[in-house]
Amino acid sequence: MRQSSKQVGVDSQHMPSRLRVELYEPVQRRIEQTLLRTSVEDGGKFLGRIVRRDGQLVIRIETYIDSGPRVDHSASHLHPDGEYQEAVFRLAECLDPGIEHLGSWHSHHCNGLNTLSGGDIRGYIQTVSDPDYGPRYFFVVLVTALERGRAAMRYYLFEKGTQEYVELDAGSVRLVDNVYPWEDVVAASERAAQKARNLPSSAAQAALSHPLPTRRERDTSDALRLLRSKDRAWFARRFPEAQIVQDRRDGTLSWKWPVRLDSETLMCRLRYPALEQTDHAPIGQLEILRGNERLVSTVALDETRFQRIEDMVAQAGTSPDENVARPHVSDGSPSHTDQPSSDRKNDRDGAPY
Repeated sequence: MRQSSKQVGVDSQHMPSRLRVELYEPVQRRIEQTLLRTSVEDGGKFLGRIVRRDGQLVIRIETYIDSGPRVDHSASHLHPDGEYQEAVFRLAECLDPGIEHLGSWHSHHCNGLNTLSGGDIRGYIQTVSDPDYGPRYFFVVLVTALERGRAAMRYYLFEKGTQEYVELDAGSVRLVDNVYPWEDVVAASERAAQKARNLPSSAAQAALSHPLPTRRERDTSDALRLLRSKDRAWFARRFPEAQIVQDRRDGTLSWKWPVRLDSETLMCRLRYPALEQTDHAPIGQLEILRGNERLVSTVALDETRFQRIEDMVAQAGTSPDENVARPHVSDGSPSHTDQPSSDRKNDRDGAPY
């Protein structure tokens, strides 16, 4: 590990002494392919995970999200399509809940600048210091030249909680012959984005005229991401027919699944709260349809939620002529019994999310 020649915040004292980076081979190949078809700056957002192996910290860069169809770039600047990158990250996260944003790459191959600019450094320090950025480290690749189709790269590492960064020796970064399991999905997104960039201007404007939801409108809450990750595993095991859907009206997510009884089928739905409702312990809503009855109860989304769902579904499946109280869950207010409704709720949800 060597120190950068930059004067802004250069200090390796706080960096781990036993650290290496593993770069999956398709990552470098896609970077080189991207730069072969452009004469301006380009870049992408690294995805991967940080692991410990044999007492050493390993930053594993498994794939990257390209800069998107609405990227604003020239030979001297790069402003990625952030909404597109967030959307692709949400897709990758759905397929692989353990994946994380771990850094980025960009190119100076078109302008001759062979190091990070002051703006680059300030931006990376701001990113790694953002409370919404979870990992401790932010790994950066700068492509300084493209020679015979091969990228000349410099490597940097930024650390949360400091204003410092270091330049890594090339020996600290190893190209490994691994392929991210969902690489074909991420690469297909890049091909689609590139195709959109190459459309005639009128067609491109029409295709890209509908803005994606804002970050707040999309549920990016760390707490709800963790909940959904655990819930996904539980539903896959307990109710394999369950699907996650998104409400077209407010963007909230729900699990929907059938429970098949001897003579009928219960239709169940667990709704997650909206993002703005998650400042405190989140409360979900469980809805069970049985014939013309609709039973609705709140569910505290804590470690007890799976047993509560099991209990409520079991009670809802009890024969109506048995004297059994309808299910309810206390959220800290006085207990109550939910009242059945003879009206089915209109289902305006979208396709599986």
